[in-house]
Amino acid sequence: MPERRLHQRVSGPFEGHWHGGSGATECRVSDVSLGGCFVQTLVQPTAGEETEVMVRFGPDEAITLSGRVVYAEPGLGFAMKFRDLTPDETARLKKYLHLE
Repeated sequence: MPERRLHQRVSGPFEGHWHGGSGATECRVSDVSLGGCFVQTLVQPTAGEETEVMVRFGPDEAITLSGRVVYAEPGLGFAMKFRDLTPDETARLKKYLHLE
C-alpha cells in the first residue's frame, strides 16, 4: 500500500493530554508529524470530532494543537489531523521533532 502521508512521522511515545466532545484524559502519542498524530487512549472519540491534544516533548517543551479525528481504533486510540498550523506552531513543532 503506498504511503499517503504528506509529512515525515516521528515515532514516540510522547506523553500528553487530549480533550474533545467525547471526553478528556491523559494519553500517549505514538507518532507525530506536521500534519497530525496518533493518540493512544481507551476513550474513543468519533470520526470528525474536533479535538485538541497537548504533546510533551520534554520537561519544558510542550505544544497544544487543534484538529479533527480522522478515524478511531477501539481499544487503541485515534488518528488526528491538525488544523492549519500557524507559523509559530510549525516552527515549534519542527524544533521539537528535530525537522529543522
